[in-house]
Amino acid sequence: MRRVLILFLIIFIIDLYMMINASAAIGLSLLALWLFLSSCFGIYLIRKQGLRAVMLARQTIEKRELPENIIFRSMLAFFSGVLLVIPGLITDFFGLVFLMPNVKSVFIALIRRKLSMWVTSLFNATLTKNSFSSRSPISSKVIEGELAEGDDKPG
Repeated sequence: MRRVLILFLIIFIIDLYMMINASAAIGLSLLALWLFLSSCFGIYLIRKQGLRAVMLARQTIEKRELPENIIFRSMLAFFSGVLLVIPGLITDFFGLVFLMPNVKSVFIALIRRKLSMWVTSLFNATLTKNSFSSRSPISSKVIEGELAEGDDKPG
């Protein structure tokens, strides 16, 4: 969490520096227009992708299939929209880059790989915690007792 906060702070400072230089080069009014239009496009993208994701997921579920590809694509488009809404040239650049089909495919593959590794490690940790293996703290408890002949006969 701390790394993400530091990353956002660094991006904000670089964005601010780039916006000051861009406004000196192209003018403040053109920069403000760019930021306004990119924010409007980001809001449109967030709304459109949200509704589209729900419709496509519903259609995919009706076909008895998992809508994972649709969900990942919609998540990436939503993230792109959020980056476009945040004022700044770097965030706008990455927001537009994440909309490119080839880049989407690469990031979806990365997300799937990371998610499958996370789920596998979570599943293995749950199995290890709940199993009665020698590594489990539950099985390390020793109950001493004696078995006498005839204890298993009724009456």
